[in-house]
Amino acid sequence: MTGKCGNIPDNLYKPGEVIIGGVFSLIQPEVYLLNFTVFPERSNDAAIVKFKHYQHVLTLIFAIHEINDIPSLLPNITLGFHIFDNLFDLGRTDETILDLLFKQRKNTLNDKWDRKDVFSVIGGLTSEHSIQMATILSNYKIPQLTYGSFEATLSSKIDFPFVYRMAPRETAHHMGIVQLLLHFRWTWIGLIVSDDDAGESFVQKLIPLLVQNSICVAFLKRNAIKNLVLNNNNNEGLTRLTQTLLLTDANVIILATDSVLLNSLTLFLEEFSMKALVGKVWIMPLQWYFSTLPSGELVGRKIFYGALSFSVHTNSVPGFQDFLRNVKFDKTLKTFFCLFWQYAFQRCANCRGEEKLEDLPANVFEMDMSGESYSIYNAIYAMAHALHAIYFSRKRPMLNKGKLEHGNIQPWQLHSFMENIHFNNGAVQEVLFENKELSIGYDIINWVTFPNQSFQKVLVGSVSSSKLFSIIKDAIVWNRRLKQIYSESRNSINRGFGHAEVKFLKGCV
Repeated sequence: MTGKCGNIPDNLYKPGEVIIGGVFSLIQPEVYLLNFTVFPERSNDAAIVKFKHYQHVLTLIFAIHEINDIPSLLPNITLGFHIFDNLFDLGRTDETILDLLFKQRKNTLNDKWDRKDVFSVIGGLTSEHSIQMATILSNYKIPQLTYGSFEATLSSKIDFPFVYRMAPRETAHHMGIVQLLLHFRWTWIGLIVSDDDAGESFVQKLIPLLVQNSICVAFLKRNAIKNLVLNNNNNEGLTRLTQTLLLTDANVIILATDSVLLNSLTLFLEEFSMKALVGKVWIMPLQWYFSTLPSGELVGRKIFYGALSFSVHTNSVPGFQDFLRNVKFDKTLKTFFCLFWQYAFQRCANCRGEEKLEDLPANVFEMDMSGESYSIYNAIYAMAHALHAIYFSRKRPMLNKGKLEHGNIQPWQLHSFMENIHFNNGAVQEVLFENKELSIGYDIINWVTFPNQSFQKVLVGSVSSSKLFSIIKDAIVWNRRLKQIYSESRNSINRGFGHAEVKFLKGCV
């Protein structure tokens, strides 16, 4: 679709004494071709706009505004930001980090401003992007706070000494899955993972836990996204996977894939074999959300009715929804959000931004803070408290009439304060870093969908950072066809799926 926004706007800047960088994944071009002879064009003619990811941007802005209004935290010091969209591309991620680090680059919406050094960087969404960023940022000892999923490699203090993980420990997620399976006696399951380092790490961590708890894997499928979207004729991998799903007697399927692969898989399943797959229990990837087509249709609404997922535990943040209702869309913010407005409201109105975020349906944009946004919120607060600690740790804090003066602080000086920082965020939740990891747990979410393309997220349980597990069984809404399976089985819901239990008693095959 040819839009009114021109080339895709890719960065947003606000000045301040201390600049925090943000690298987000917002717009996914369907075709991003490089011929190495000209600078890559960022056209919006064939772009997928990730509506919900724009909440990540607004959360960072909200947190910085909130901290700047707390005089006791950073008196006389104003936080600013420089936000980039990496377009879901590793090459673009490199370009973004270099633009953040070097002042002489001027590829920006704002041509005239005095850029400050970046003190920290928030990002990225995937472990692959986080590693790409860390490879460059580590050379300058700049703190990097990740808000998305991450693999075990990022936990290495030797390879990535300056990365701080704002998501809970991955072991809590793995144990949460195992405890959920054990609670319902689901002992015969299938695994679908992405064919990359993150998928392999998930398998290597989860399989031993399944074996230790006598849970059998009916099948394990690794799938790659390469050539899947750009060449629609290459569906051999999806065809084989669909055949496996149709033939398996496992009624619980665990997914650990990136959003691109999962969307392609879901669209393929809906087109060819949706009816045969409705009724299975799907445990979705970490931090999963329904994707929405331009028409407003939920991708996989019937298949994933009643699905379960794990999301970072969140507390309600006072003032966040009011901020979203009243956010000031100045000229630069309107430009950065232009494609969002054009796609979300199906009209650009010359990008005036007069429409209201609260008028959008939840399947496009949610007013409640998501788990990933909550991680970003905590990341900003962690940086603010580290800056507070380093300023007031000096024997003679630089004060001017009771206000703190911005001194010659370098990013590398923050690390000794970041590793085990302890503070209360704006939601009055205690936040504790232990060995550069956030000590927080996961919520267990049950997804309920409706014919009008809306959905409801039902909180049905949790797993803490210490792996304490709880579940509200009566709160879970199961897939309607799954209820028929239960009623036809000789065993009750507490006994699990009848034929799966028989298979387990015979041993894993």
